[in-house]
Amino acid sequence: MSNEGTMLSQEEIDVLLHAAREKRDSAAVPIRKTKRIFRCIFGPSTRITRQQSHLIDTLHETFARRLSMHLGGLLRTTLDVRMAGIEELPFSKLLNQVQRLTYWASVKLQPLGAMGALNLDLGLVFPMLDLLFGGDGNAKAPARDVTEVEGTVIEIVVAAVCDALEAAWQPVLDLKFSFDRRQGQTQIVRLIPASEKVLWLSFELGLPTARGAVNLAFPAEVTGLLLKKIDEQWLANKRRPGEESKRTLRERLKLCRFTGEMVLPNSRVRGQDLMDLEAGHVLLLENPINDPAHLSIAGKTMFDVYPVRVGNARAAKIHHRISVGAQDKKELQ
Repeated sequence: MSNEGTMLSQEEIDVLLHAAREKRDSAAVPIRKTKRIFRCIFGPSTRITRQQSHLIDTLHETFARRLSMHLGGLLRTTLDVRMAGIEELPFSKLLNQVQRLTYWASVKLQPLGAMGALNLDLGLVFPMLDLLFGGDGNAKAPARDVTEVEGTVIEIVVAAVCDALEAAWQPVLDLKFSFDRRQGQTQIVRLIPASEKVLWLSFELGLPTARGAVNLAFPAEVTGLLLKKIDEQWLANKRRPGEESKRTLRERLKLCRFTGEMVLPNSRVRGQDLMDLEAGHVLLLENPINDPAHLSIAGKTMFDVYPVRVGNARAAKIHHRISVGAQDKKELQ
């Protein structure tokens, strides 16, 4: 030991050198990041745009009117049906938003073979049952589930909803909606995969004595097809010219020139007669002299005509217009 500091032994020096080597080696080795794995479902995107939401809303205004008239007639009372909301969300999240004590039913969508879900508030179910049984609809909703007999009767309401949906969707998508079966709380979770996004349509239904929600859920397969058809129809309507555009196009067409040709109908001729033809000969055709010729415009046969003369020019006197079906038959002969 000296006055300038502490002298290290060889053993202490070896320990410090070993620690320095370990620190250097650990710094040289790259840190491996842990990979995170996420669950993913591959399929067509069904994200609803603002335009699509507006078109779906317009489509189901027809559904609301039909259901109001049809179901109101069955219940023998006034009925108010209004669109309450459109949403796209996982089926599991939808089930968490719905009350535990409620009425569920599965709906068949043919010919796709898909299944949709229908939900009715019990606050509506019991007044409807009372009306269907001949009451005034003032029955209060008890704190219990629907019995088997009551469930059979309420199928009349589900059938009315299916009929109104089928009629409203018909101009866009030709599907048949029909009641499948009543679903309990434990069965409904298996109807559609929990992580699959569904189209959730909510309607507010008002009776004179009660109000509640009628909700519909459609799987991604149906949602994608519906959005595709809605987009196609919207584009077709958007591209359809207005009356002013039609008038402008008609005026421009008047300035155009089209090829016109007057020809005789098809006729069979013997090969020998064709081989013997010479200048000045007459070829006899099968067409009677009173039969009209055909006038083609731009290669399309459009009129039956008779050949006439106007001054020193040849002309065609229109006999009648050839229908599309008749024209196709003549071209096949």
